[in-house]
Amino acid sequence: MTPRQELPLVGRHELLAEVLDELGLRPRVFGGAAGVGKTRLLHAVRDAATSAGLHCEFLVATEALATVPLGVFVSLLPGDIPRTPADPSDMLVFAASVIRAEILRRGIRMLAIDDVHVLDPASAGLLHQIALSGVAVYATVRTDRPVHDAITALWKGGLSQLIEVPVLTAGESGELVATELGGAVDRRVSTDVFARTGGNALFLLEVVRVGVATGAIVQRSGVWVLARSLPVAQGVRAAVTARVRTLPSVVRATAELVALAEPLDAELLAGIIHPEAVDEAENEGVVSVDRAAGSVRLAHPLQAEALLGSLTESRRRRRSRELVDAITARRRERDSPSDAERVLLARLHLQLDDPIDATELVDLAEIVHTSDPALCDRFLVAALRQAGTVAVRLRIATLLAHQQRITEAERVLDSLDPASLGGDERISVLITRAFLFAMPANQPARALETVDDAIATFGRIPILLAVRSTALWRLGRVTAAVTASVPLAMDESLPAETAAHAALTATSALMYAGDAEGFEAMRARLSPLALRTRHELPEAEESAILNDHYAALFLREDLDEARTRGERGYTQALHRGDDGVRSQHALLLGWNAVLRGHLPAGLGYLGEALAARGIWCSTTLAWTRSLYAQTLALAGDVPGARSMLATIHGSIVAPIYDPDVCLADAAVLASSGDLQEAARVATAAANHAHTLGQHVAANALWYAATRYGDVSAASRLLAFSMPSSAVLTAKRAHASALVRSDPVGIEAAAEQLADHDFTWFAAEAQSQAVALYRASGATYRSTAAAVRLSAMLESTEGLHSPVVAALPHVATLTPREFEIARFASSGLTDRAISESLGITLRTVQTHLSRVYNKLGARSRSELRAWLPGQDR
Repeated sequence: MTPRQELPLVGRHELLAEVLDELGLRPRVFGGAAGVGKTRLLHAVRDAATSAGLHCEFLVATEALATVPLGVFVSLLPGDIPRTPADPSDMLVFAASVIRAEILRRGIRMLAIDDVHVLDPASAGLLHQIALSGVAVYATVRTDRPVHDAITALWKGGLSQLIEVPVLTAGESGELVATELGGAVDRRVSTDVFARTGGNALFLLEVVRVGVATGAIVQRSGVWVLARSLPVAQGVRAAVTARVRTLPSVVRATAELVALAEPLDAELLAGIIHPEAVDEAENEGVVSVDRAAGSVRLAHPLQAEALLGSLTESRRRRRSRELVDAITARRRERDSPSDAERVLLARLHLQLDDPIDATELVDLAEIVHTSDPALCDRFLVAALRQAGTVAVRLRIATLLAHQQRITEAERVLDSLDPASLGGDERISVLITRAFLFAMPANQPARALETVDDAIATFGRIPILLAVRSTALWRLGRVTAAVTASVPLAMDESLPAETAAHAALTATSALMYAGDAEGFEAMRARLSPLALRTRHELPEAEESAILNDHYAALFLREDLDEARTRGERGYTQALHRGDDGVRSQHALLLGWNAVLRGHLPAGLGYLGEALAARGIWCSTTLAWTRSLYAQTLALAGDVPGARSMLATIHGSIVAPIYDPDVCLADAAVLASSGDLQEAARVATAAANHAHTLGQHVAANALWYAATRYGDVSAASRLLAFSMPSSAVLTAKRAHASALVRSDPVGIEAAAEQLADHDFTWFAAEAQSQAVALYRASGATYRSTAAAVRLSAMLESTEGLHSPVVAALPHVATLTPREFEIARFASSGLTDRAISESLGITLRTVQTHLSRVYNKLGARSRSELRAWLPGQDR
């Protein structure tokens, strides 16, 4: 990344275009806070004026120059100043008249002056006179500073127009971050930078540059991501700290309490400090009161760091103790504290270095596991500092395991002395190790071996059988996993943790098996179990939600539902800072975009998933890489896809993802031009997946081979798939028509796929129809089908399908020919088309003649029959 010397013009193009449309005719004064980009706009105006041949002078007002009357205009004094007046009292008037005359003599048509709010009175008066002389004055002004009335007269008197330059929106801030970093940017980087800077462009760039310099913002897999919390840039800190220091003492005391515990309960705050102080702090713009929720926050996140950074240790402890005492007093009045109150109290005790029971810390870590991952870590670290009981350390290890933090979980397990463990504790250790093997370590065979050894020692204990079903599923043995997990999940007599663990496996296995009805029934069983086992299985709720999203995309194949679910989950995870969970929603959104034929968007989301860290990331890494490799191949980046495949084949892959790896292998082969070998690889993998009960994966592989032209794969798709969605019905129709060599049937299937937005698959099916028409000598029909294919491809972005690329060249229509043909097919006369498009009648007739020749059509009725979207 190369730092830039001035702000890119992000989010200002419309404003600048409006100004430049009236350049020199309607001068502007750009107003706003420091750092919003006023000076950058002024530079752009100056550059445009110079390019247009207008003589423009650029001046910069400073506090130093303001100490000298007319100091900012010194550079405009002529080299040979006429004789000065004898009376020194007339010197200022004389100098002003000389400067004004020099401006007119030089033919300066425009004067651009930065920071006019710091001008001395003489300079302000002269600037107003210059504007009255017909010179177009463009300027910048801090509207939060006092301004001389000669300056305000510029816009109040109509000599110029004041334009308030706003801060950047969240979207514009993200664009500026991406421009500065010069590459793909993870959404959390943009979100956190915007939160810290409030859209102030100057502060934003400073934060990004400091973030890169300190390693807080790093590149992973080609994506800029947040490796740790963003540091506060010096300029930002200085600006906020200066503001904090000017606050009245009672306002600052209120703000300090909120900074230590936000969001702070308004009632609790009112018990510590007078309500009028809260009102004053709100009026000062320091705090924000949510009266509906009854909570108080700081108005800007940077204020917390400035406030806390300016606190002495004794003052910090005093404020923290005030909060602790208030919470403790309120707890005496209530039967049981809320989880939020317990969490806040623990946070304050940590700040005060007060002792906290390790069991309570683990309880709280489990409570905030999904809502506040960073705070969960703080509680776990504090708990680990204590020796703790075996039970507590087992709970910590279990939580770390379910967060899929392999090394830390194993370190805690290794700290336990096996000789001191009882039978139940030994089982817990084995279960946790088996879970680590099966999930984040991607070694389900070792997990199965561990569980089988435990069963041989302790017997067929239900929780061991539940963990064993997880190992079977991750081994890809879906039928066996369903058989093992479903009875356990449905057994009302078992402990909730055992049933929940089995139900989690069962929902995933049933989805892979393509059993939509079984999936829905098990999902209903899982919901109450997930709520009851929040502590024992902290990932259960999120896992259940993710399974719903996976089912929408891969089982029901409803792209709209899947996108809605994915966007909601992505946004929620983004706001709570849970990058691991967000990566899974990014994966779903990315593949959704690919299926629709929007490759850049797909690569963006999948790149985020690939670069992420956190829960699920290591567990699903092979899947993410496989989807990314397929997308690269489909986007035409075959070398990149091959490199990703090499990475996959050189890493540990849980067998459940073997079909996905084979889909990526086939995609790369197809994009390299070997459709036949691609079909063979996909068909062989599909046959194997089918024997294991992976019916969704088998269908996907058989359909990939069908799109590559393999009739035997199409036959197997028809023989073994059960229509479970409208999209699968369309795929089966495609397969059936391919077996019959029926291009009309394939076109119908392509249209059905397009109706459900599976544009990638629709285009490949349509290309097969074109090839079959052409092979049969139906030139007219093949050309018409090619026109429909072109229309499909127009709705895609970056799609380089190898199936379409393998299609022999056929005549197609230009955009103008296509437009005129559509008009003609709708019944419009040549003259009506001419008038509608604003072109000559002869031009219309020439285009139509070419259309008829290319399509082999003889009349408007034949155009109506063969153009896309028309009745056939």
